[in-house]
Amino acid sequence: MGALVGLVSPLLFGDSGEGPDLLPIIRVFFWALAGLLGWLTLLQLFERVPEEHQNAASRRPVLLCWVLVGVTALMALVETPRWLFGLTTPGPGSTPWSVVGWTGLVAMTGGATIMAVCGRNHRPRSLGMPLTGLACGTATALLLATGVWAAAADALVSHTTATAAEARPVPTTVERVAWRWHPPHGARTHRVLATAAGAVVDVGDGVIALDTVTGKETWHYRRLGSEVTANVTPDGRTVVLFFTVYDHRGYRDTLLTLDAATGQVRSSTPMNLGRDAEQRRRISRIGGIAPIDLLTKDARILLDHGDDGWQLTARALDTDAQRWTAPLDPHCLVDRRPRTWIRAFPDAVVVSQDCHDELGAPTRLATDWEDGVLGGRTELRGGTSRLTAFDAATGQELWRTEYPGEGPVGPNPEISYHHTGYRSHLHPVTSDGSVVAVEKWGSDIRYLVVDRATGEILVDDLDLTEHGHSAHFTADTVSVVRIDTEDGGRLVHERRSLDGQLVQSAASGAPYPHVLAGTSWVDLADAAVMVHLSKDAATGGGYDVDVTAWDSKTEPLTLELEGMLPATGISQVRVLPVPGALVVFEDIADSLTGERERPIFGLR
Repeated sequence: MGALVGLVSPLLFGDSGEGPDLLPIIRVFFWALAGLLGWLTLLQLFERVPEEHQNAASRRPVLLCWVLVGVTALMALVETPRWLFGLTTPGPGSTPWSVVGWTGLVAMTGGATIMAVCGRNHRPRSLGMPLTGLACGTATALLLATGVWAAAADALVSHTTATAAEARPVPTTVERVAWRWHPPHGARTHRVLATAAGAVVDVGDGVIALDTVTGKETWHYRRLGSEVTANVTPDGRTVVLFFTVYDHRGYRDTLLTLDAATGQVRSSTPMNLGRDAEQRRRISRIGGIAPIDLLTKDARILLDHGDDGWQLTARALDTDAQRWTAPLDPHCLVDRRPRTWIRAFPDAVVVSQDCHDELGAPTRLATDWEDGVLGGRTELRGGTSRLTAFDAATGQELWRTEYPGEGPVGPNPEISYHHTGYRSHLHPVTSDGSVVAVEKWGSDIRYLVVDRATGEILVDDLDLTEHGHSAHFTADTVSVVRIDTEDGGRLVHERRSLDGQLVQSAASGAPYPHVLAGTSWVDLADAAVMVHLSKDAATGGGYDVDVTAWDSKTEPLTLELEGMLPATGISQVRVLPVPGALVVFEDIADSLTGERERPIFGLR
């Protein structure tokens, strides 16, 4: 029975993800050797001996059995899932079922040992004793496999909860580095997500919630050895996790929701990925919508192709039942990066598209918008750029704003990002959620700003050419950073009204030269905070934080982030305002491999 379990389980469920990844030929050799030894042992045990000579000829098959014991014990030792005993962290592909194969090896070793100690090489006079032994061995192997399966399932899921704490406000300024947090050994710090209660850290296999005052962990949910996608609803009250488990039934996709304040499970439901399930599992890596990229307060938004063309689909977070569908105009562009032109809010979904009469509805989500969507007709110009808002509860159109297209059709205009969510690192244009801003086509940097609730155009041509692509919009102001070339290249933080008039200004103490794509800043009530490369970054230095008060009487303050070194390539440093602190981290959510042991800092 142990041999059967040990041989079949790896074929059905995969290996344990541990060990030196032995070559298949070695596995074949082992099973051939074990089978030969076991067969010879059985032949010896059931050797036909005349009854009158059975007592004299009876002998124990010591040699063959002990050789079999040695072979199976060695293989079991090599295949031992060390994570089951807390000696290491589970690797990709580690599941409870994959450990059952190792259990079969252990059972086989035990059975061979019993045969070596108690076996005799003559045919029994009755079947009672052999059948009893077979039943006991079978029951023992099954009980052992069940117990190990339960232990492995418990070891692969780590979940703690906490008591809800009092909500804290976002700081109006910061004065010090209050704490530094390191991920657990082997975890990958992908990014930090703001919640209504504080912040959660996406560590690749789950999330860890932090007390933003002390930097201590409050609760966590991790599925060790699995790849878990995490997001937070726009109201910050629910943490949403998506993960895939593979076993003998194939892929099983699960949607799990947790209370952001306590970590308690709100719902766990199988996930319906539709006809393009495999594509949806990989689509976020090429810039598309992953299953939980777009969330309202209680639903997830998908871009689907139905019988009548492209449409938005809302599915409930607690049951994954379809709530509504909203068709998109077939004469409007559907390009390959929905994350940039679809934005979800707690109560609405806003879509930004280029529309043209000569556009037809594509039948698939193109990986190249020029060839796949426009059909190579890149000469299309003009048309209309359109912002459309849909009600998050019903899918009904709330408002539509259109303005003339001034350049070639596509790609769709990029919508301003949530200041606490996904963002473009090269063009970090954000808003507080009260407005929607889109950059207009042209050589200048000009924006259309629309009231998110009503669709009213607040400003149709805001010129920010001198301020680069970095901006943050509120209902009545826009905050920008510009390089003052007349003052030796000094960075200047500015708050301007939506008609472009200067409201407040503060000169930063950040060193020159600057690469705005490698910095991150946030506009607080009493100060502007920027994270940038330190003066000695070229010789091994890291990041500094520059705090510039809007009150010109207060001198700029510089805080050093010890131990935070730039990642290779374009810096993806982020400063995130969360209740209780500003959190500084390096956002590597789009990385396929992640970076290990990246510290996270809390400023207060």
